[in-house]
Amino acid sequence: MKKCLNALLLVIICLTLFTGCNVNRSIIYVKAKGPGMSPTIKKGSTFKVNLACKCFERGDIVLFRAEGSETYFQRIIALPNEKVEIKRNTKGEGIVTINGKVLDEPYRRTLIETSPHKKAIHFGPFVVPENSYFLLGDERDLAYDSRFWGAIEVDNIRGIVVIPKDEKE
Repeated sequence: MKKCLNALLLVIICLTLFTGCNVNRSIIYVKAKGPGMSPTIKKGSTFKVNLACKCFERGDIVLFRAEGSETYFQRIIALPNEKVEIKRNTKGEGIVTINGKVLDEPYRRTLIETSPHKKAIHFGPFVVPENSYFLLGDERDLAYDSRFWGAIEVDNIRGIVVIPKDEKE
């Protein structure tokens, strides 16, 4: 029995080390510079970023580097090898589809035909490369994101944004 418990403990320790999801290991605070993630992250707000966690999922808000050394907050929309597309619906809104299925996005602001960015409501299809993610800002009409930069390689993602409960509600 003791050997089984020791083996199980060893497996748990190894999994923790290999996945990098040790929440207490490395936290930084970063201030949002622009409105691209509004209303979820307001311009000027300061948030925790967990630099240790490298287990990314659709819907995670991440801090990443793009176009040189600038860092940005944006949401993971599509995972490696998925096909992402943004099309206009009958109301003139830009709707995101992943592999042909409409993505439920309760956090996003509506994309409208009058957006200053053509790619806001017409984009793709685009297949996300291996080891990369497709990121979008929640305020699609104002955000510069993977529609303009392309997919972001996992090595350029610094960590996951930790949003306090009171900010989510």
